[in-house]
Formats: sequence, C-alpha cells, structure tokens
Amino acid sequence: MLLLSLAPAAALADAQTLKPLKDELFAYPGILSAEKGDIYRVVDYREMRDINARDTVPERRVKPQYTSTGVRGVQQDLALTTDVGIIRHVAVGKTEGAAIIVLYLHGQGGSRKQGVDDFTFGGNFNRI
Repeated sequence: MLLLSLAPAAALADAQTLKPLKDELFAYPGILSAEKGDIYRVVDYREMRDINARDTVPERRVKPQYTSTGVRGVQQDLALTTDVGIIRHVAVGKTEGAAIIVLYLHGQGGSRKQGVDDFTFGGNFNRI
C-alpha cells in the first residue's frame, strides 16, 4: 500500500493526522526497530496472530468487528480513459480536493476490488 500526500514537496515535513478508527484492532503489535526519525519501521509480524486470528475463515472472511461498511455510501467505481486504454479504479471519499490518496497496487491474480473488499481484507487498504 502506498500513502501519498498531495501536498507540495516543500510541505512534506508536515504530517497528516488521521482520526483514530479501530486503533485497538489495527495497532502495530510491536515495533522491533525504527530508523530515520521513525519513518522506517520493522514491525513484529506473525501470520497466525495478524491474519488467521483476525479471520473467521483465514484469508477469506474477517471477523465482523474489523469491518465498517458505512463508507460504501462514498465509494465509486470509476474509469479513467488514457491514450493506452481505460484504467478502472475505485474511489472512496472525496475525488476533488483530497488531502491524502491511498493506492492499492495489486499483483498477479489481484484486482482493484481487493482494496475495497471489507469482508476479505477487513478494510485494511482503503479504510485507514
């Protein structure tokens, strides 16, 4: 996942603060190390705890407390026409004047829908 600010390069030192949402569920389990003023972090990750314990069906269905489907009211399936073809994408929230853009870049076998699949991924990608 990439988190990009639309702020000019000179203002990148100003951090964006997001309102807490389910922090007790999505908080880092432990920081093993941090460098460069906490910009680069190595996080304690264990699949059994961080994926399988979160899911009712591992990697297929998250427990209900991890989802918030209220954002679907501001979700749109969009298409951008370019010289090389159409780029289909999903927008959640304001499409004009947004302070932050989150890009979900999927690999082989993935799709743009994964980033907004609340029940498989628990909203991890677009519900910061």
